[in-house]
Amino acid sequence: MFSTTGIRPTASIRRYPFFVLFSAWIFAILLCESSSAIIISFDSITSNGVGSPGIAEDQLFVEALDVAGDASFRFFNTGPDASNISEIYFDDGSLLGISTIIDSPPTVDFEEGASPGNLPSGNSISPAFEVTAGFLAEAGNPSPKKGVAPLEEVTIIFDMQGTQTFQSVLDELADGRLRIGIHVTAFDNGASESLVNVPIPEPATLSLMLLGLTALNGYPSILGCRRSMRRLLR
Repeated sequence: MFSTTGIRPTASIRRYPFFVLFSAWIFAILLCESSSAIIISFDSITSNGVGSPGIAEDQLFVEALDVAGDASFRFFNTGPDASNISEIYFDDGSLLGISTIIDSPPTVDFEEGASPGNLPSGNSISPAFEVTAGFLAEAGNPSPKKGVAPLEEVTIIFDMQGTQTFQSVLDELADGRLRIGIHVTAFDNGASESLVNVPIPEPATLSLMLLGLTALNGYPSILGCRRSMRRLLR
């Protein structure tokens, strides 16, 4: 229990901080795992402008979700800094092909295909990022107005190969057999940056522990959990 003076913990809680931390950890696990969506962050593979890689890493995410047996990827920009997802690329995995693109109104407008045809600077990483044929999409012209700006989003839904499942997608996102790349423009510094998804942490127990610890950092949402986990992993 807590005393009423200055809302300070009583001596018993100060004496047993592990119990408090453990309880918060369990609560956070239940909170963070309450949704079937997986929130994935990105790492920049370029550094073309001062500050822009950090802005992109801090506010661009993709949500992977099983939708009636298909794999849905919702790309969103949390803001507030100027940035715009202009092209999206997928490298390999159990995906069969793009079935649907859902734009967020009124300005986002993505179509299949992209120019350039591969993630810019994708050959600078190992293994090189090589987009799978047909697994790419871009914002219409002008891309800074029709891409994913702060507080906007676009969803790309894929059919799956044969008997492959959404769990196959998660496994591939964890071990690198499936990678997602984004090309980001419209930073205030005029630069553009390329980013590749951060693999889903393994083993799952480590992921759960890190997600649980985020409750102590004041992040009550699944997105907050992923952001805090990213910081703890650095």
